[in-house]
Amino acid sequence: MERCRIGISRCLLGERVRYDGGARPAPLVVAALRSVAELVPICPEVESGMTVPREPAEVGGTPLRPTFHCLDSGRDLTFQLMSWIWPRLVRFAQEPVQGMVLKSNSPSCAAVVPKRVFKAGGGTAGRSLGLFARAFQEQFPWIPMADEIVLADPVRREEFMRRVRACQARNRSVLHG
Repeated sequence: MERCRIGISRCLLGERVRYDGGARPAPLVVAALRSVAELVPICPEVESGMTVPREPAEVGGTPLRPTFHCLDSGRDLTFQLMSWIWPRLVRFAQEPVQGMVLKSNSPSCAAVVPKRVFKAGGGTAGRSLGLFARAFQEQFPWIPMADEIVLADPVRREEFMRRVRACQARNRSVLHG
């Protein structure tokens, strides 16, 4: 049986791509996934041209129109990030993944627990997924998404993998009629 492909945040693989120059390795999750799937590393922030280290950022704007704002300078990097996200989603359509595992609590990758959306003058305007997670989910709603917290639980990880295999079977049946 062909191995499924799962996109995964590079920081979870141990790569030092986070805003603070660090990583957030999830070795047990990565080992479990790697044993059954090809992992496709992804870091929207770095791959869109942001540096390591970089200024911390949060989700701004509104829940329906989230933005990517630097906390210290207030710079809006939404255009830079989205200019990378849209072509990357096209590539995922051409080179599909059957699952996506993203870093929790990230302004670009929060995929399970929505982040607070901060208003320019202070306070919050609601909640939103990270900008990449949101765009990926809108483009590919049938592909299961999870984060490292969900997948740390073996039962939930197996449920995620069941959904990934179902997505893989669906893709195969569409391709082969």
